[in-house]
Amino acid sequence: DEDFIGSYYQVEYVIRKEKLKKGRQFGEITVKSPYQQLTYQITASMESKVQLKTEIHVKRHKLELLRDLAEYSCKRMDSKTWIGSSRFVLNQLREEGCDYPEYQMYEAYILHMEEKDEQAREILKKFKHQNFVRENLELAGAYLYLCVLTGLHKDREQAIRRLYNFFLQKEDSFLLFKLWLEMNPEDKGSPSRLVFMMEELFEKGCRSPFLYLEAWNYISSDTTLLHRMSSFWTQVFLFAGEKGLLTEELVMRFAYLTGYEREFCTSMYRALAMGYDAFESDDTLEAICRYIMLGNPRKPEYFRWFSLAVEKGIRLTRIYEYYVETMDTSYQRELPKPLLMYFTYNNTSLADDKKAFIYASIVGNRGRQPQTYADYRDHMKIFAMRKAKEGRMNENYAVLYQEFLSNPKTEGQAKLLAQKLFTHRLYCDDKKIRYVIVRHEQLREEEIYPCIQGVAYPRIYTDDAVILFQDDKQRRYVSTIPYNLTKLTDESKAVPELLELGVRERGLLLYYCESTTLNADNLEYFQSLAELEDCTEEYRNSVRKQILDYYAANVQDQKLDKYLEKMDFRQYAQVDRTTLLEVLITRRMFRQAMVIVEEFG
Repeated sequence: DEDFIGSYYQVEYVIRKEKLKKGRQFGEITVKSPYQQLTYQITASMESKVQLKTEIHVKRHKLELLRDLAEYSCKRMDSKTWIGSSRFVLNQLREEGCDYPEYQMYEAYILHMEEKDEQAREILKKFKHQNFVRENLELAGAYLYLCVLTGLHKDREQAIRRLYNFFLQKEDSFLLFKLWLEMNPEDKGSPSRLVFMMEELFEKGCRSPFLYLEAWNYISSDTTLLHRMSSFWTQVFLFAGEKGLLTEELVMRFAYLTGYEREFCTSMYRALAMGYDAFESDDTLEAICRYIMLGNPRKPEYFRWFSLAVEKGIRLTRIYEYYVETMDTSYQRELPKPLLMYFTYNNTSLADDKKAFIYASIVGNRGRQPQTYADYRDHMKIFAMRKAKEGRMNENYAVLYQEFLSNPKTEGQAKLLAQKLFTHRLYCDDKKIRYVIVRHEQLREEEIYPCIQGVAYPRIYTDDAVILFQDDKQRRYVSTIPYNLTKLTDESKAVPELLELGVRERGLLLYYCESTTLNADNLEYFQSLAELEDCTEEYRNSVRKQILDYYAANVQDQKLDKYLEKMDFRQYAQVDRTTLLEVLITRRMFRQAMVIVEEFG
């Protein structure tokens, strides 16, 4: 630490001339610590005249000077450290040939702060005959101010008038305003007038952080000076928050005054959030929620505030609706009891997807909240039935369908459930994908599902289904798109029940017949699949072949006659005429066999 001057340390380095080549050579010096990494650019050349760009270095050093001055003004840096750090930067500027008048005057100011007015006067005397043009009014003001401080200029009243005249000519300059205040403490006017002048400075384009600091110091000493909100005061509070200057009293006043606002402003919201993070209180939290409601309160980033408000029991109109609308519905959670009680009687104000999320959460937590489940059960069942008819689907709807439609009593209910089975949630983070295509080799046509924000809900009936992806330019991808697939429904118990109720939906039949061995009990389902026009002719013939082989192996079973009578013999004859004839003759169905012989030989 003793090697540092403030936050600076001088490092010497050597450039070997014999190693340089023609033109400019560039290098870097990197300083690493466990917390940060600093990189400094080095430019060298063998040529005698090299035009090096110093603007970047000058701007960087100027920023360092202003930053240190701000830290010192905020009482976050002591005077010794500030003076040492500033002098180090000024020395660097001098060595780089950038000892401009503004930096010389800054050095004179530092010398005055060290009570070395004699040395300061020596610097200022260089500018005695300098004519400052209109563009350099701030420099002229700084020179005049320093001359008065160090005793070079004796007529203080004249200096005050001239400074004020400079300020009138450059009304957006906080430096001239501040110098005038420093020179004229007795006649500067009331604090409210000065605060008004600062607001005018801001309106005229001044964005100096020192303006914000000055205003903050005034309202910190007298909070009644802050009596309305504006863009200016919002920036003042943001500055104070970033510098750690906020006080509980001013945060409370700021929160109170936002209650009179009629339009939402992002900067004001950020300032309120900073205030709450510094001094948590229910009043500030309520003010934040009220203020958010002036804009678009449905943004996910606002969930933090609505969830805190619900947790702390703050009562606001639509607070529960915004809680639900802003929360992340990608995973289930146990919802607060007051929220669930509220929606027992006010469930018409929510969008269907959010309502489905709440209902799915209730179903998932019915073991811990049985009474809540009982209170909602009828509403959830009606909702699930209605949404199933509308064709709605996501992971939350899947939970409801599984819960309330898995034991259908009628064929109509069974058909509704069949349309939801085999649904998966597919997620891919490739933003160009617009559609997910599922191709089953057993079906004639592919199925296309929209992919919205990386999520699609395809139905997949077999393990060998192929998944493709399509972008907005109709280009398709297979193996180059990574994705995650999650099954949403459990069809193991439902499929047999649906088939028994007479449902013959193609996905249902395909899944069952591909995962089950043909036998006497399910022969009817295989025959239905063989006649399904959605399937390819090749696949239908393969199913017919299975059926014929089964008939041949069980030809003495008289129960098969009722199925044989429903058979389209011509279709089966094209698959295996010999086996078909053997079955028909054995079952003494001679007339049908003769028709096949006459037509196919």
